[in-house]
Amino acid sequence: MKKIFILASALAIAAGCSSCGSKGGNSKVQPETSAPETVVTTFETVKEPASAAETSAEAATESETKPPEHVITPEAGKYIYDEAKVFDDAALKEVSEKAEQLYKNYLINAAVITVANIGGQDPLTYAQEAYNDIYQGRGSGLLFLINNDTNRDIICLTGSCRTYISEDMENEAMYWATKEIVSDDYKAAAERMLSLGEKCPQHIFDNVGIFDTDKAAELEDKLKSGANDVSLLATSNTTGKPNTEILTEYYDRRYQDGSGYMILLDTETKGLSVHSGKPLPSDIETVLKTANDLAAKGDFAAAAETVIDAVKG
Repeated sequence: MKKIFILASALAIAAGCSSCGSKGGNSKVQPETSAPETVVTTFETVKEPASAAETSAEAATESETKPPEHVITPEAGKYIYDEAKVFDDAALKEVSEKAEQLYKNYLINAAVITVANIGGQDPLTYAQEAYNDIYQGRGSGLLFLINNDTNRDIICLTGSCRTYISEDMENEAMYWATKEIVSDDYKAAAERMLSLGEKCPQHIFDNVGIFDTDKAAELEDKLKSGANDVSLLATSNTTGKPNTEILTEYYDRRYQDGSGYMILLDTETKGLSVHSGKPLPSDIETVLKTANDLAAKGDFAAAAETVIDAVKG
């Protein structure tokens, strides 16, 4: 049955994804923050009335249709889960590369999921559980669900994506993406929604929202102002992993050539650390002590700036 376009809904706010479902997926780095608030935007398409033959065929097969036993089975390094088989090989490759660019350059947990059957589940719940399956419900994320079952498509945004992608941006992108889906241009729709992630900064990754947008912009400018490529990850480490391990994992994800510097600010321990594939300043221990003293007092911005100034060159 051919789809036609109807604008159905705008913005819905739901509780943050809980840490449930299977683990794995893009497990090179699993973000360590507790589950953030998730904001979801939905639009719908509807189908033209079915012919009598189609109705009869659907009725005959309805009893044979079984709901999926799970939402998504994650795979390491996989960003596109094309359960509905709407992408050809070329489109799948291009959309995957787009998502991978967000994952590595913006530290955004990106995913696109297409489904033909969600087993009677609410699409919002399905999308949230899928994010839990792939990324354990954590970090800054952008997940786009193309739902060819009930035709209610979903975008879930968490962390810094929620901060930097406005409701107007979401609604406009979803509006045009829905029209592209109706025209069977799934590749254009997926790439359009993933492009929203490029509204986020490339040097400050505030997964816990400790900086307002003005302070974040100020820090972003400072991070970009030196001779060295420096980035700042603000998080709340509740994983049990040491910060040095988490920092190294994120560093390898962001700086595969080892050319940059990454600072981790952990609001859980109120401590900072820094990692690079290049030599660190000779006075880095003194700098970190000063920064940690500031962080212990709750002055996270000043603590971050202390380390940034020391390594930016």
